[in-house]
Amino acid sequence: MKRYISGESLKTSVFRDLPLKNARFTAQRARNCKGTSKNNRFLEVPSGLVFLCIFFTACNQEPLFWDIAHEYPPIKPIIEGAPSRIVSATYPSLSKLDPVLYVSNGEIWECDTNTDAVWRKMSPQPGGKVKTLAAVEGYLFSLDWAGNIRKWNGTAWSNPLAGITGTPEQIFGAENYLFAGALTGTPASNEGYCIMAMEATGSAITLIKKSTGLLSGAVYGGSNYFLGSQGDGIYITDTPAGSLSTPISGTSGLSIIGLVKHGDYIVAVTTGRQIIYSGSGSANFTSYVSPGVDFSGAMASWEDRNGHRLLLLGLLNKSGSFGYGYRELVWKKGGNFTDDKRLYVPGEAEISSVKLGGQYNSAIGNYGVTSLYVLPFDILAGSDEQPIVYASTVKNGLWSYRSRGGTEQWNGEDNSR
Repeated sequence: MKRYISGESLKTSVFRDLPLKNARFTAQRARNCKGTSKNNRFLEVPSGLVFLCIFFTACNQEPLFWDIAHEYPPIKPIIEGAPSRIVSATYPSLSKLDPVLYVSNGEIWECDTNTDAVWRKMSPQPGGKVKTLAAVEGYLFSLDWAGNIRKWNGTAWSNPLAGITGTPEQIFGAENYLFAGALTGTPASNEGYCIMAMEATGSAITLIKKSTGLLSGAVYGGSNYFLGSQGDGIYITDTPAGSLSTPISGTSGLSIIGLVKHGDYIVAVTTGRQIIYSGSGSANFTSYVSPGVDFSGAMASWEDRNGHRLLLLGLLNKSGSFGYGYRELVWKKGGNFTDDKRLYVPGEAEISSVKLGGQYNSAIGNYGVTSLYVLPFDILAGSDEQPIVYASTVKNGLWSYRSRGGTEQWNGEDNSR
């Protein structure tokens, strides 16, 4: 006995639950196939073979079908291009106790979670084309491409900071201090930069380290400030206004490209594909794992309502023109390292920042991620939703993982709900 299956019936049976564009594509392929009848409208297939094909397709191609079935139409991001680092500040004096988020693509955009949580261009702008941002409680700092650093106090912008040495290329905020890394010599040299610091309430920044690598991160842990540099490792100080000494033992010579406080640990990633860590306030760093992937320096601490924690790590290949999304390092509940040193693709582990791994693969997993920001789960997200995650990409704008139309998904950030 033989069974004849037309392309149209194939579309409406086996593939009826797939997205329309995939169903149409599949039906077209079926119509293009040559059968044994004269008009080529039918495929001549033994009935047993039909069953086996469907059975093994369902079993062996589950990831493919899962990915297709959980794709969503791409959304054009409201913030296009290559967004900067995503930062946030609170303004207690203005009764803004929830974070106001900021990102720049030449102009600064803000998202005030104290009000409507909608992304809009900031007004007024600081002046100049903005390169990157930093923030601490009560203040936002902007660095423009001309090397000017300005401060926003929630109501007005200051004049450019005084006391600058060299040409600033990076700024970071930690606790109540602003740190800046500036070019003073040859860019190709690890010693061609300096580090400056200023208490957030100040108006003039001070040189604290000459002849070092480019500043790549600043975090506060315990009673100390940790400053990462590309080529000179990590510095530690409890008096940012004073000069820095030598890098922490064991980090000297490392090219640090990302630094974050995660629970009670200070964690860093290097251009050498390493993850290193230190207990909060400790002066000792330990190599945790070398997973063999290229980090972008984007790092964010993620925690759900049940106290499960992840460290999110952005990936970027060497050329910078293509990317690989981000990976997840699973943390023990309570905030300790686990023995599982594997970096998981989102959606792969039991605890994950996404609910549908396939949807990650067809969305942000295709792009280089240069900045990650996790909005705490008790702000904006519903009771059954994951924490909201924002991501800046190499050239595809600002993306977010959050609920859209009742479905949580990665997509371009467009203010829709």
